[in-house]
Amino acid sequence: MYKFVSFFVLTCSFANSLYANTKVIVLSPIVIQDKKKQQSLSGKKIKTNNKICPISSALKNNNTVLLSSQGSGYDTISLRGVMQENLQIWVDGIPFQNGASPIFNLAQIQMQENQNLSIESGPLSAKRGMNSFLGVIDLQTKEAEGENSASTFFEMARHNTFKYGGTASGTINRTSGSIHASRSTSNGKVSFAKRMSENNPILRQSDFMHQNTVATRIDHQNDDWQLSLFGRSGNSNMSYKVLPGYGPLDYRAKEYYQLIRTVLKKKTGVWQPSLGAGQANFKRKDYIQQNNTQDTKSLSTVKYFNVDNILTVSNNYHIQANASLLQENYKNFTTNYGNASYKKNRTFFNIGHIIHFDNTLMEMWTAIDGLRDGKSNIDFQALIQQQICSCLTGIISGGTASRNPSLYQLFDTYSGNKNLLQEKALGGDIGLHYKENNHQITHSYFYYTIKDKITGFLNNQGRYTYINQDFVKMYGLDTAYQYQYKQWKLSLEHLYTRTRDNNGKRLIKVPTHKIMASVELDFQNNLGDIRLSFNHMGGFVDKENPSSPQKKQPNITTVDIESTCNIDKNISLYGAIENIFNARYEFPLTYQAGGLNMKLGVRIKL
Repeated sequence: MYKFVSFFVLTCSFANSLYANTKVIVLSPIVIQDKKKQQSLSGKKIKTNNKICPISSALKNNNTVLLSSQGSGYDTISLRGVMQENLQIWVDGIPFQNGASPIFNLAQIQMQENQNLSIESGPLSAKRGMNSFLGVIDLQTKEAEGENSASTFFEMARHNTFKYGGTASGTINRTSGSIHASRSTSNGKVSFAKRMSENNPILRQSDFMHQNTVATRIDHQNDDWQLSLFGRSGNSNMSYKVLPGYGPLDYRAKEYYQLIRTVLKKKTGVWQPSLGAGQANFKRKDYIQQNNTQDTKSLSTVKYFNVDNILTVSNNYHIQANASLLQENYKNFTTNYGNASYKKNRTFFNIGHIIHFDNTLMEMWTAIDGLRDGKSNIDFQALIQQQICSCLTGIISGGTASRNPSLYQLFDTYSGNKNLLQEKALGGDIGLHYKENNHQITHSYFYYTIKDKITGFLNNQGRYTYINQDFVKMYGLDTAYQYQYKQWKLSLEHLYTRTRDNNGKRLIKVPTHKIMASVELDFQNNLGDIRLSFNHMGGFVDKENPSSPQKKQPNITTVDIESTCNIDKNISLYGAIENIFNARYEFPLTYQAGGLNMKLGVRIKL
């Protein structure tokens, strides 16, 4: 009998305050095999400590470094605990929107209210995603579990926000499928925000946004192999009006995306390979009205290929290796200096050793990321304005410009043109997980060095500028503890992170510590549950100019309560109160004071 389950279960913590906290979770069992036949994960025959949470509860996350959770039978977003300023989103291993419009990205992901969430804390299990240590999200549509089913949901919140949708799944012989549809509208938010190309904030009001999403998945499997097909399509409209004197009076944008991916994997045997391929297309259209209408379009295509291998050396020792190739093509990013377009290939490698005893799991991982033959025609001003660069970790092209504050200042002042950019990263992590009775504790350490080399470029003044090398070092400790007694669960976690530049002296825009605590009560007779959580994140520093002293940013603290009440087996009510005690920075550059937010929703199984 072969059993393949996920190697560890981590803390479940609920932080509220969008983009302000990291949620710690439980990674559900991936596949259970008995006599070469897959068993339902929801059946009573198999007991798991799996905890499934609504995505709405978990995406109130800081723009956190993420890793994917490949192979899970659940729709999964997996989050990891290192902070980064600009969040890149991946869907089933393919970059989602490529960071070109991050607000839409996160809002679109939040749309998946009818799906479920599992988050993995800390650097453990880097194997679960290509480029995992540099940060990815993996959102998977749900794999049917044997019975025909359907459900719908409705949720409303502050700022006239309404979310609703439904899902259906079914199985015929050895083929299963599911489909999800959802829609979200939001209107009425008022906030201060910086423009990407200016230092002065603008005041905007009457934000309006709506998104539509349709996702589907089909799986066909026999005793040894499984073939999966994923598809997703969506669109979004956004607009806001700006008070006179603060910028363009009207701003609107439309975005569309389509994604398709297929995966063939072997489920049994000493060697279990998995092959994945896919393509994603994105289009964005901007309308800015100021005396006349300016119409700009941004297009991008990403092709993806992945090979994942699991080798069973013995019952207690496994080796997993992952290699991925991305072909990226970006077009028509309009800037003050004209349009920017570029193509490039990117590769990722992960290899890990997993040793598993009765109550103890040890994991040792090494990860490599880099451009190969990285000749790119890049306008760095365009990359900054379009937020394609990602802070600290450079998970997408041009990462140097925004990840390193000194280089960010340089490229913000002098627009680069026709640059040779090379980026490589090497690092690893080691972790230990121990579980006994009602206690479990996880401790891990990670260290990565990111190296960028720009051989030269011409700035917008016609001068030739040369930068030799830039190093960013990132390391940290993550410790989580969980205790469960009957219906009660206590979760504690502390994450310590340091990110430094090449001299090793300067901290770079990253919180140095995060403290998370939660208490959860599951009522008897399946009446519902209630959760109280505390989250504190501090140690921010802001060092944009090498000649100026470091500035310490305000800490962020939240205390939140969530509750679910099951009216009957088909109807559930959901409510939440989110209290933000400090001023906070929202993604990407929005500043908003703390306050109180309330949510109310209902879910119905058909």
